[in-house]
Amino acid sequence: MAAALAVVVAVTLATQPLAASAHSTLVTSSPAAGAQVSAPVSTVRLTFTAPITTTSAAVTLAVDGAAPRPLTAVVERQDLIATIPAEVIADGARATGPQPWTISYRAVDEDGHPLSDQLTFTVTATRTVASTDAASTPGPARPADPPNTSSPSASSPSASSPLAPPHETGINPHAPVSPERLLGPGLAIGLIAIAALLVVVAPRLVRRPRPSKTTPPDDIDDPTGDDPEPPPPTTS
Repeated sequence: MAAALAVVVAVTLATQPLAASAHSTLVTSSPAAGAQVSAPVSTVRLTFTAPITTTSAAVTLAVDGAAPRPLTAVVERQDLIATIPAEVIADGARATGPQPWTISYRAVDEDGHPLSDQLTFTVTATRTVASTDAASTPGPARPADPPNTSSPSASSPSASSPLAPPHETGINPHAPVSPERLLGPGLAIGLIAIAALLVVVAPRLVRRPRPSKTTPPDDIDDPTGDDPEPPPPTTS
C-alpha cells in the first residue's frame, strides 16, 4: 500500500512541471523589445510558444507616451499580428526626434490561460528640417515698391498725346468719327442749319414754272398794259 502511494506521488510530481510548461508564453517579437528601427513599421508580429485563440486577442500602441490606440490584429496559430495605421506611420516619418513605441497585448492560449504583457521599441527616423522644409519654407519677403511721387504729366502719357496708345487715352480707334469731333460743334451746327434750309427751299425751286421758249413775241403782253403804236406810214 505504501509502495502504491509512493508511485502516485512520484507521478504527480513528475507531471506537474509538464502541465505548467504547457502554458504559452511570448517567445519573440518583430520588432524585438528594446530594438531601434530606422523607420516606422507597418506591422508588429508577436510569436508565442503555443497556438493561441482569437478569443479576447487585442493589441494597442502608444507612441511617445501618448494614449494607447487599438490596432487591428489577426491570429495565425501561435502568431499575433497587428497592423499599424497609415496616419501613425506618416506621423512617425515626420517626427523630428526618436519616438518610443509601446505595444501592449492580450490573448488566450488553447488551454484557456490568459496572456498579457507589453514591450517597447524605438523609432529613430528623424526628419532633417533644413532639407525637407527648404521647399515648403517661403523665402524672404520682397520689399514693397516705393510710392510714385512724380507728377502724373511727367510719368504717364496724357490723353491728347499723339504717342499715347488707344487703351490709355480711352479712344476707340475703330469707332466712326462724328462731325462734331471732326469739325467742331459750331461748324457742325451751321452745316445742319444749311442742310435743313435746302430741304425746305429746294422743292419750291423745282416746282416753279419756267417760260416757254416757243411762245411768239407778239403774244407776250406788254408789261405796261398799252398796245404798241403801229409804225408810221412810209411815203414814196
